[in-house]
Amino acid sequence: MKQKLIFISKMANLILAWFNFFMFFAMRCCWSGISKTLGYEDGYNPLIYWLPVIVWILFLLVFIANVLLYKLMKKESKVWSFIFNGVNIIFLIVNLVIIKLGAIDYLDYIWPEFFNYLALTVLVLAILFFIFIYPKSNLHNKKAFKLAACGVVLLLAVDYLVNFSFNRFTTGPVVYAVEDEYQIVFSSSVESRAWVTIDGERYFDNYNGSNRTYTKIHKVCVPMAVLDSAKEYEVHIQKFNYRGPFGGFAGRDICGGTYSFKPVNTSDGLEYYSISDIHMAKKASVLAASHYD
Repeated sequence: MKQKLIFISKMANLILAWFNFFMFFAMRCCWSGISKTLGYEDGYNPLIYWLPVIVWILFLLVFIANVLLYKLMKKESKVWSFIFNGVNIIFLIVNLVIIKLGAIDYLDYIWPEFFNYLALTVLVLAILFFIFIYPKSNLHNKKAFKLAACGVVLLLAVDYLVNFSFNRFTTGPVVYAVEDEYQIVFSSSVESRAWVTIDGERYFDNYNGSNRTYTKIHKVCVPMAVLDSAKEYEVHIQKFNYRGPFGGFAGRDICGGTYSFKPVNTSDGLEYYSISDIHMAKKASVLAASHYD
């Protein structure tokens, strides 16, 4: 009876610790609200700024501790299991309080994220099941194989949760003249933020005042007079290993080099007419150009 009670307690710990960790991670869209509620804007305390990330790491450590407890504790006293029951219930209450205080308005975004992590967990457990419980070869008796297999599963899960990848420029910049500005367009191999540096001033690929980080195609708008005067610019890309609603962990700044630039000269009398994607409509294109004044 005692061992059965300890087993139920440990299983409850695993489920609660898993739920707390992934639910809090799914609530990333509300992390900035947590910092704001705690008064970050009053004094811009960096501890409050990064507190949601610190709490998430704490959830992770508790989850790992629960896994170790389940794996290592066989016939030991049930005291530690019940202690973890209390800790996990407290953290569950923390999640519920956060939802009650404002995250409830974002549940339409939180639940899809949470169920993605549920699917990931089921997939990982299925892989581990076929490695350790239902093997069809003698590989399951080899410790090195087990460790390697677990390592691969862990790396794949981490790569799913966090954006670990190598970044590079895939196409160099092209400058388009649009009214009174230049639009500098280039691309990266992974989703990144991007900017152009001109005379020490950085111009970002922005949308509504925020850096675009979910795109591989980058368009940076700079005032025409600025680039005409500088006659050169640098292009940069930087991926994020983690994106949050108020910040993130950025990778290294990759500079694509310095490019010289020759301003548009409107005094040379040259005019041109450009049509793209005409396919077989050559006649229509010529006729359109013939009406260009």
